[in-house]
Amino acid sequence: MLTPEYLGDVSTFARNYFRELGNRLKAPTVIVLDNYQDVAENSVLHDILPCAIAELPPGLSLMILSRQEPLPQFARLRAH
Repeated sequence: MLTPEYLGDVSTFARNYFRELGNRLKAPTVIVLDNYQDVAENSVLHDILPCAIAELPPGLSLMILSRQEPLPQFARLRAH
């Protein structure tokens, strides 16, 4: 749960959350975030998702669907 002690370090929360999510889901699994273009431009989600995705184990994938081009925060992920 996103409790108050994580509010100062949301990226740590996201890493822990996605690591635990990866442990609970069976491979192969695809997690889909649709309508990503609706996320506010200044949302912390843009910065934490690349770190969180790195916590997913092999066999689990995350698809981010958007009607806009990917943000610079996702350049490294796109390259790999």
